[in-house]
Amino acid sequence: MVFELCRCLREYTDRDLKEKHSALTEADCQFLMSLPCLFAYESVCEKEARIGRLLKVQQKDGKVRVSYEVNKDLLPLSQERISQLAWDLGIGDWEMNRTHWALKKEDLHAALRQSSSPLSIRPVADITTQVFDVSLSFPGEVRPYVESVAKELVSLLGPGRVFYDNYFKAQLARPNLDALLQDIYRKRSKLIVAFLCNAYSEKEWCGIELRAIRDLIKSKQDTMVMYVRTDRGEVPGVLSTDGFLDANDHTPIEIANFIAERLQIMPGRE
Repeated sequence: MVFELCRCLREYTDRDLKEKHSALTEADCQFLMSLPCLFAYESVCEKEARIGRLLKVQQKDGKVRVSYEVNKDLLPLSQERISQLAWDLGIGDWEMNRTHWALKKEDLHAALRQSSSPLSIRPVADITTQVFDVSLSFPGEVRPYVESVAKELVSLLGPGRVFYDNYFKAQLARPNLDALLQDIYRKRSKLIVAFLCNAYSEKEWCGIELRAIRDLIKSKQDTMVMYVRTDRGEVPGVLSTDGFLDANDHTPIEIANFIAERLQIMPGRE
């Protein structure tokens, strides 16, 4: 997809966003690639829109080329549905009649969730076989924060790609759950994100998940592990030299975007 530079982040985009990101520096492009995108046709085409993300942004000779992928787990959006949600999506009058690339302050997936129509077309993932993009490990004390991160990750990655326990309550109500969790965290997660704190080291189930994390590190697969700290409590096996993100310095949306950024460079897991 190729645009004239004058139509990129300059039309139907708030002035502060335009001034901040329209130069399309490398940092701008990295930020933009972390956001969910609405790919829509002009109204006259009468074609459905799709949700997806940018993969690459290139600029040359006054033009911008973007590579992208659509999220096949999410249903297409009709022109009528987009029109109904125009206010929530920040879409202005006549905006759908001109080809351009705009940046909005509105939360795309939050706006879509307000609609009565389902977003997902994929059935519930079978956690005994599913390979997850991200699995979250945390104690109950930080659940509200982690749940916000999980919701944003689903918005970015799609349903069935994030292992968060409350999304699979029915499937987790079974004997030998410890063995299943070990299998998910050790063998069927591209990235494990552990939310570390003083309470983490006190929880039995976190201990089970931590064993999988430590085994990954032992086998030199530490790139599959990402730490987020909610406090500076000690956790066995986690050293002062280990890097982490501080949840006190970042919102759940920011943490989710960091996780999505990390996934972009992750090798595939067999």
